[in-house]
Amino acid sequence: MPDANTLFDNMPELDMVSWTGLMSGYANDAENGHVLKACVCIAALESGQELHAYIIKTGYVVSASVVNTLVDMYSKCGSILDACKVFDEMEEPNLISCNAMIAGYTRHGLDEDALELFHEMRQERMIPNGFTFVGVLTACANLAAQEQGKHIHADIVKSGFALDLFVGNALVGMYAKCGSVNDAAFVFDRMLAWDVVSWNSMIAGYADNNFGVDAFQLVPEMLWFGINPNQVTFTSILKACARLQSGEHGKQVHVYIIKMGLETNIFVGSALVDMYSKCNNIENAIKLFEKMPKRDVVSWNAMMGGFCHSKSCEGALELYIDMLWAGIKSNQSTFVNVIALCTGLAAMEQGKYFHCHIIKTGFESDVILGSALVDMYAKCGCIEDAEKVFSKMINRDLILWNAMITGYANHGLVNNVFQLFKQMEHAGVQLNYITFIALLSACGNAGLVDEAFKYLDLMSHTYGIIPGVEHHSCIVDLLGRAGRLNEAHNYIHEKSLQLSAVIWQSLLAACRVYGNIELGEQAAKCILALEPQDGHVTTYVQLSNIYAAAGRWDDVNKMRKMMKDAGLKKKPGFSWIEVKNKVHTFVVGDRSHPQTEEIYAELQ
Repeated sequence: MPDANTLFDNMPELDMVSWTGLMSGYANDAENGHVLKACVCIAALESGQELHAYIIKTGYVVSASVVNTLVDMYSKCGSILDACKVFDEMEEPNLISCNAMIAGYTRHGLDEDALELFHEMRQERMIPNGFTFVGVLTACANLAAQEQGKHIHADIVKSGFALDLFVGNALVGMYAKCGSVNDAAFVFDRMLAWDVVSWNSMIAGYADNNFGVDAFQLVPEMLWFGINPNQVTFTSILKACARLQSGEHGKQVHVYIIKMGLETNIFVGSALVDMYSKCNNIENAIKLFEKMPKRDVVSWNAMMGGFCHSKSCEGALELYIDMLWAGIKSNQSTFVNVIALCTGLAAMEQGKYFHCHIIKTGFESDVILGSALVDMYAKCGCIEDAEKVFSKMINRDLILWNAMITGYANHGLVNNVFQLFKQMEHAGVQLNYITFIALLSACGNAGLVDEAFKYLDLMSHTYGIIPGVEHHSCIVDLLGRAGRLNEAHNYIHEKSLQLSAVIWQSLLAACRVYGNIELGEQAAKCILALEPQDGHVTTYVQLSNIYAAAGRWDDVNKMRKMMKDAGLKKKPGFSWIEVKNKVHTFVVGDRSHPQTEEIYAELQ
């Protein structure tokens, strides 16, 4: 075997044949864990199972190291249940086997099991090492369990691993993924040394938590310390550019990527497409996408997201067909993008097309897509189809329930709203902020003042949810619709809502309906003081309409002059229709449509 080992180690390329040959040689030496490690390297679960069976069949007494390798082999080859079985059969699991099991749990998304095993280790007074802490910190990051992460951080300090590079990297990543960027930076700044993973974790933390400028500032520091950025670095920086919609920064990063020879990297390429799309440069996004030598589902989704961002339903549909022809399987993100686009454009026919493909690709029971579909059908005016999707969902989360109850509320189906609310309570659903917005909106549409106050009281006293601006706005709107303007005005002052422009807008709209000039002027004055100037148009128009209804034409002219002097202009309303899977938009007197002549001829 030594000669076989030497020859194996000097081979320029290793394939399945070479690995299998080496494993055959080791088959008579089950004590040696090399063969199991070989199974891990090539993800050969079947070969590992055969060797495990051989060990059991021959009754060979194996060492702890071989059992540990079995746990590691099963978890890394995708069979976590077999890893658990081997681990559970161990009489006295040691630190290495526990570390392998914790890593296996986190690798398979069983993060709570990883933390439970860690707590069992501590109860057994087993002393963890750096590998243990890295594993449990990864579990905390995946669960966004910051409090548990802080307790483990304290344990790390007591155990003397606070200055370990790998543990430090895991701490930075954990705090960043839990949204605590300041704590991540605190750990990062006190590390004795940094590698590329350290910098990437901190940059990604800033980018993911909307601190794009801080992410940019770290890159020159990283270079100053002699650490070259890699594909992960650029992916995070481009994400920061996209969130800031900073196309200029994105172009600078793109130049550096070209110099580093990473433009053709599939991950960097996808991030570039996403960045240009979100920075409203769809042309560059398309060029880059077409130049990519290889594309995976992430690349296609990035381009799909670009068409959705630019509200090009036709482009998204064409790209989806191209994606099918390319043999790329759609995933959840693909459909979330296109359903959101169809919802925004009220393009129900395209939405139905994608719904069919969701069913064909086996995502029909996906609760996130189910929520998106319910929302789309409801907003496209087809509440019956929304109900059908909702009723077919076996697993329902709060988002799905809220999508359905909001759909009912927007359609004025008050009884359906109340019935669904009772079902939610009966099912033990944890109601939230949005649920009560739907309830109060439904009360507003039906003029049910007493019921609205009942639900507002239920919200705060029974469910412990503090009413927000949206809830108070519903109440003011409801009182205004009922003609109880003075009560609405008093409510604003009772709840100290004077600094919310949204609240005053609700009152102003009611003043227009009932012609209350005095309150209307007061509401308009507050809105103009609270809103930026570009948001004043609606307020001027509303107040002008109140004056016009009262025949106060001098005041109407005064409003128009104030708008003109401020350079404000009312945006024209528009409508759209969907014909043959294409959405056509029109404004008053519009002659920009390519088929204008035919349209006007038909109307005449």
